[in-house]
Amino acid sequence: MESRVAELEFRLTHQEVTLEELTQTNLDQQRQIEELKVQIKYLKSLINQSGKSAVGHESDETPPPHY
Repeated sequence: MESRVAELEFRLTHQEVTLEELTQTNLDQQRQIEELKVQIKYLKSLINQSGKSAVGHESDETPPPHY
């Protein structure tokens, strides 16, 4: 009986450590996601500020010389 209780205590301790590691990983990932959101927002603002797109409309393109 004593060894079964010790085994259960060992498993519980291992699960608590694993849960803490998973929680920390989750928090780290959430922090990274928030940083990426900020970067995407910044890049979108740069694109919007640049004005006209560098890519023209297909009808405005002249055909290549081999046509």
